[in-house]
Amino acid sequence: QLSRLRGHVEKTEQQLEEKRRELTELGIELAHKVNILNERAVAIYKNGEITYLNILVGSTDLRDLATRWLLLSRLVERDATIVKEVKELRQKVSLQKELIEGKKRLLLEEQRQIEEVAAAAQSKRDEIKVRYEQKVALQNQIKSQYNQKKNLKNVVLARYDEKANLLAQARQDEEALEALEEELKKESEAIRARLSERTEGERPAGRLAWPAQGTLTSGFGPRWGRMHEGIDIAGSHGAPIIAAEDGEVVQVNEGYGGGNGKYVVIYHGGGLSTLYAHNSGNAVSVGEKVKRGQVIAYMGSTGNSTGVHLHFEVRINGVPRAPLEYL
Repeated sequence: QLSRLRGHVEKTEQQLEEKRRELTELGIELAHKVNILNERAVAIYKNGEITYLNILVGSTDLRDLATRWLLLSRLVERDATIVKEVKELRQKVSLQKELIEGKKRLLLEEQRQIEEVAAAAQSKRDEIKVRYEQKVALQNQIKSQYNQKKNLKNVVLARYDEKANLLAQARQDEEALEALEEELKKESEAIRARLSERTEGERPAGRLAWPAQGTLTSGFGPRWGRMHEGIDIAGSHGAPIIAAEDGEVVQVNEGYGGGNGKYVVIYHGGGLSTLYAHNSGNAVSVGEKVKRGQVIAYMGSTGNSTGVHLHFEVRINGVPRAPLEYL
């Protein structure tokens, strides 16, 4: 529509220019005719007022009269023609001016329509631009939300994998712990069986010596779903462990594995024995006689252990008893 209106405006401008040229030509012709009339008026003014009757009366004979009549008729006819032409030219000029004004009004109207159409087109372009920007913003928002959900999904999947790995590791740890506990149980049963055979001698009177310097971190009794058959004393790695009473070393384990790791068992007489486990190293051997307070091992974290400490047990005829009742 805008292109069509611009075509109309261009055509109207051409027509207007053509009418202006025609008006100029008519103006020139009208000026020429008016100039002729003006010259006739000047001539009459200079020669005085002469009537047609005076011209005819002044004839000398009939031939002269006929000649004068013919000339006078032609002159009158010529003047009438010029006057008529001037009148027609003035009408044409007036009409041409009206046509020009009409073309001007048409041109202004078409220009106004062009401005309206152009404004509407610009408004439409602005609206399309706004919608496009809104669409782009919405697409970016959707893309951002998609990326966030994708990242969240990846995080969830990573956490799921992590939990799955942790569960698998926990199952492995649980199985390993169960195996260690079973091994510890077997060790405890083996120690009990061996110590149950030792009943000779007299049980020492009085309290046993505290076997190591450190902090009591776990007592005797049920713990983590199983029986904790001694006490735990936390200390520094390599700290000395002493015999709680005089006795004979009846069992020494130098292996790092197993539930108790490296440990020492001392028989004190009257069915009383003590066990020192998770040692970093042992300082005695089976059959050796030891004295109360003698260094027999060094604190460590071997076997089923989560930190440096001494696991200390008191047994009567191989059966674990609460150590704090004897220390």
